[in-house]
Amino acid sequence: MRRILLYIFSFIVAIGPVGCSRYDKHVEKALAEIAKSKDTTSLSELTSYEWDKLYVIGPYQSFDCSAIKGVPKKVKGSVKYQELNESSFVLLFTLNQKFVSYSEVRSNIIDELGIKDGVSVYIPETVIPIR
Repeated sequence: MRRILLYIFSFIVAIGPVGCSRYDKHVEKALAEIAKSKDTTSLSELTSYEWDKLYVIGPYQSFDCSAIKGVPKKVKGSVKYQELNESSFVLLFTLNQKFVSYSEVRSNIIDELGIKDGVSVYIPETVIPIR
C-alpha cells in the first residue's frame, strides 16, 4: 500500500508542472504601475523568469499557437477567445519557442504603454512605455 501511494505521489509531482497553466498575475500589476508612474523600464524587469520572446495578442485578433511548444489547453482557449474579446490583451512568454508563462492585461493599460494593437512580438530588452 505504501508503495502504491509513493507511485501516485511521484506521478502527481511529475505531471504537476505540465498540467499547470502558469498564469502570471504579477505582470498586469507591474504594467499598471509603470503606466501610472510614467517611468521607463525594459520588459525583462516584469518577470523573474527567463524568456526571449513576448507575443502580445490584442483584442479581436486570431493567433496560431501551434509553433510554440507546450502551450496548455487553457491558454490556447484564452488566445482563441481573443477573436471575440475587446477588454484585454493576452501576453505569451516563450523561451526557444517553448511556452513559459502567460498573462492577461486590460486594454487601457496596454494603450498607455504604447504597445501596438494587433499581434506583436517583443524581446526582453524592449523599453516601455514605447514612445
